[in-house]
Amino acid sequence: MNWHALLDFAGAVSTIRVWDISREGLSIITDAAIPLDTTLTLLVVGDRAEGRGQPVAVPLKAAVRNRTGTSGGYRLGAHIESIDTASWKFLLTGSAEPDAGEGDGEYREY
Repeated sequence: MNWHALLDFAGAVSTIRVWDISREGLSIITDAAIPLDTTLTLLVVGDRAEGRGQPVAVPLKAAVRNRTGTSGGYRLGAHIESIDTASWKFLLTGSAEPDAGEGDGEYREY
């Protein structure tokens, strides 16, 4: 899946690349040397797995847990701290369709 995100940090919004997404969190590429333990507000955007329709935007908050310098900036590992159930499923599976009994819209803290 092709992911990118809008990052709201230090009073500025920038577009960043999402390198990887897992159950534990996500890895992002940014130009900013964001300090460890900083909580980020992100709007992660990706195409639907089915390859049709509009891209899906997933709002979340994530805390920076590690940072590595790269030739083009910084690669950050961030633990997802808050996300709603449907968005969490979409990030992990690429499907916007809820399973039976899911999609309750509950907000969860992780």
